[in-house]
Amino acid sequence: MANRLDPKAIEGTGSQTNELMRHMLFTLLLAWQFGFSPEYILMALFLIHSVSMLVPHPMPHPIVNWAKSAVTLGLLNVALVAAWLVPIVTPIVTAAFAAAYMYSFIFVVGWAGWWRKPG
Repeated sequence: MANRLDPKAIEGTGSQTNELMRHMLFTLLLAWQFGFSPEYILMALFLIHSVSMLVPHPMPHPIVNWAKSAVTLGLLNVALVAAWLVPIVTPIVTAAFAAAYMYSFIFVVGWAGWWRKPG
């Protein structure tokens, strides 16, 4: 069972590696769709995720952490597959995942997060 479906699971402990894989997928899909070279975006992506993996407290706001039931987790996976198979949906799904991740990275984990105590 995924720990996000366990009611006793600790909040905000989603895998940063899974987030990295999703963001790589979105970058490669957008590069293919819009015909640009993804190298520099991927380098920035790896750098941002390297920093986020060093943060001593969890990132609470990526979209995956909001999926608390099997239905919402299934809908999340449907959105990922739709982003892959339906090109017009790719930028919308990418924007939703990226906005939630960047909010968590900048305002919660980033400069504001370092000033508060974890937990």
